[in-house]
Amino acid sequence: MSDIKLVSLIIPTLNRGEVLLNLLDNINGLNSSKNNRFGLEVIIVDQSDIKFTDVYQLNSNYWFSIKYVHIVKKSLPNARNIALSNAKGDIYIFIDDDVILHEHFLEEHVCQFENAKVGAVAGKVIEDDFIKSVNTDTPSTMYGINNFGKYYPLRGGNTKNFVYGFPGGNFSIRKAIYEEVGSFDFRYAGTSQLEETDYAYRLRKHGYVIMFNPGAVLTHLRVPAGGCRVSSLYEKRFWRFHNSTLFFLKHKNAIYFPLMALSLSAGGFYEVLKKKYSFSNYLWSLKGFTKGFKTFKEYYLTNKKSESN
Repeated sequence: MSDIKLVSLIIPTLNRGEVLLNLLDNINGLNSSKNNRFGLEVIIVDQSDIKFTDVYQLNSNYWFSIKYVHIVKKSLPNARNIALSNAKGDIYIFIDDDVILHEHFLEEHVCQFENAKVGAVAGKVIEDDFIKSVNTDTPSTMYGINNFGKYYPLRGGNTKNFVYGFPGGNFSIRKAIYEEVGSFDFRYAGTSQLEETDYAYRLRKHGYVIMFNPGAVLTHLRVPAGGCRVSSLYEKRFWRFHNSTLFFLKHKNAIYFPLMALSLSAGGFYEVLKKKYSFSNYLWSLKGFTKGFKTFKEYYLTNKKSESN
């Protein structure tokens, strides 16, 4: 950890000014300010409707520096990329804006990079009202996705282990990873679901491993408004279908795509039967598959064009 001089803590935010200020106060109380093992810069990429000026007014009260960037486009992957283009640290840690970091959060991320094979660290996420029970810590499913489109976000694991992916609101990467793997894929739109899993799969294809460290723990408050929230369940389904289609065509064997599509479609239809939304809304949400195909075609053609040049 001695070669790590500066850590960049990246916070995308959207219409959560008061929540953001609470998080900055939380960061200010972490013990890293006392032992000074490494410097810290906090990079805020604000996609809010109105520019948040209070950050500048309070900047002098923190032991860390703040870089604040306001952008108009609302997109989590794009916000991550803007932050990365402004980051100066040796390690990049990504968190949500509605979280509480536990005392040794920063050190628990940074110390895992003493292993040169570790390209990224997945942290533990506690959600008091949304904890999924997990009987065993299974490396093949922790923060992974199976051939039926089922996502395994192990939030409550207690065993340090190698995993397939990381939670979007609590992970870190080396600076060298960004330089090698590149930017986050902005095509994961709407809820942005699977954008972090896409990056994890790309990272692993480059030969790096991802370490799950339960010591790098935070509490996710799940603030109901702002962030990547969408206004309706069928809209959420639309983007689930779209993003899953894009992800499967990029990273999984195409033979499994019908299984994934059938599984997600059945899940949506079950919600119609439970009267969570209408059948017409369900039919609209199914268009996410078609839109996902078009998005992948755009991605594929763009890559082929860049390879030919």
